[in-house]
Amino acid sequence: MASCYLESLNYVLASTVFQGVRSKLDTEVSLSGRNCLLIEISGFLEHFISFVSTIWDIFRAFSCPSADLFLLCKQRASLNLRTKLTEPASLTNFILAEHTCKSIYAVDTMLEELNSLVFDDFSQFMSSIGTKLSVEGLLCGDLSREEADEVCEMISVIETSPLIASKDGRRDDIPLPDHDMNVCARKISDTNFVANVCYQIGEKRHIAMDTALLRLFSSFIENDIVLKLRYQKNLGYAVSAQTDDEGKIIYSFCVVSCDYNHEVLLANIEEYVRSVRLFLESVDSSVFEKHKAGIQFFGEVESLWEQLSEEDRSDDFEMSVKNCMKDISKDDVIKFYTKWFLPPARPFAICIWGCQFREEYWNSK
Repeated sequence: MASCYLESLNYVLASTVFQGVRSKLDTEVSLSGRNCLLIEISGFLEHFISFVSTIWDIFRAFSCPSADLFLLCKQRASLNLRTKLTEPASLTNFILAEHTCKSIYAVDTMLEELNSLVFDDFSQFMSSIGTKLSVEGLLCGDLSREEADEVCEMISVIETSPLIASKDGRRDDIPLPDHDMNVCARKISDTNFVANVCYQIGEKRHIAMDTALLRLFSSFIENDIVLKLRYQKNLGYAVSAQTDDEGKIIYSFCVVSCDYNHEVLLANIEEYVRSVRLFLESVDSSVFEKHKAGIQFFGEVESLWEQLSEEDRSDDFEMSVKNCMKDISKDDVIKFYTKWFLPPARPFAICIWGCQFREEYWNSK
């Protein structure tokens, strides 16, 4: 339902969004991990307020589309879901969410539900949206207080009902297993192999010290892994290390290759993870302090939005992280790495077979 709603709204907004681009205003409409509708507008101030007003008026007037438009949007929603299965690296992220969060469903399951959706069901869904509307907003940038108040008044005129908690409103986390676990999938039409090795960091989100340590650890690793696995070993054309904190905080190492199968990729990732301690120990003290000074705080719209919208994150969380960062030593980062990335910590590996690369390999298993 939500996917069809999003496609319908994007269709209605399309011409206005295009006009906004001509005025140096960008608009993105999407669904967040909390299953909330996000309308993000950014750009130059000159036409900003009037453009926000136009978008808001269209959104408020948005109602159920015609049956023909519903079918078109249903096809687009289906196509967008299928693209999750197209790009191997994106597929690994979706599989990770599927296996660690109860409110994330398999693409095939969602496609079946989408295909069974009829216009009458969607009409009932659309008619109920207005009675369940709850609005949160954030303004950030070079605006005066009067201009910000004007935008807020524009939105506050709508009558809203208390937000009813939904089982899909927030992710219901499934802890990673306490033993080695590999999830494997194959892509018949692809020539790439993917290995994504994930480590869960902590049991709770938004612990200031753990967040500070993870940011500092990541600042060293995200470039080092690319240097060693992509440029020195020529292991894959896409190499990355990144954090997913929409559910439990998970740090993952991902390699995409058209030359090596998943076993080679996994072995090299595991070897790299074991070598991180020596790398951290070799970091000069002056370089370490420069990394600490280079960690960004505040200023990011996403960070400000998290402070406002997440129940388990306090308004001064970023300041707490910044204060913790000042006291972190290189030994602290090494201890953090030892605790969460070495045994008895257990990785969760996701592998993608590109069957066009080596079809007989899958058949032999």
